[in-house]
Amino acid sequence: MQSSQQRGRQARTAAPSSSGSALQPPSKPPLTPVIPHNDHWLNRPDEHEQDAQTQRRRYKMAPDEKQRFRCSQIAGVIERVLQSALQGQLYDEERSRELTAHLSEEIRKEVKQLGYERHKVVCHVYLGQPLSQGIEISSQFLGNADADSWAMGTFHSDALLAAASV
Repeated sequence: MQSSQQRGRQARTAAPSSSGSALQPPSKPPLTPVIPHNDHWLNRPDEHEQDAQTQRRRYKMAPDEKQRFRCSQIAGVIERVLQSALQGQLYDEERSRELTAHLSEEIRKEVKQLGYERHKVVCHVYLGQPLSQGIEISSQFLGNADADSWAMGTFHSDALLAAASV
């Protein structure tokens, strides 16, 4: 009994037939292009070109002038949210994690409501207890100097201090 590999080898090494030609695959008829009778299909852009043109129109490298990040406006929002949420609060180590997450989300929502839809808004909130010591906060980011910026707001009371940056 022969395996399929052995049969394939025998077929490839078969001797030429009595006519003297080797085994050749059957020839295929040449393909002829089908050309429509009207030429309107030549002037019509295909779907991919239309999508590319639409994308080119929507893609912007920088925000519009009225959409530019206004630091003083954002700083006012930050201080207003911190003041309304933290007035009369005491520092609680257990609750501070949820409070910072809540404040960060509230500030981000308020900033988005000002019309900064095309901006990525990142908000950091720091809470602490004033214990006659200083605090230093540092932050860095990589961005476009013409379009990207940041704002910061603070809150101080006898029992709590907070700083937020957007």
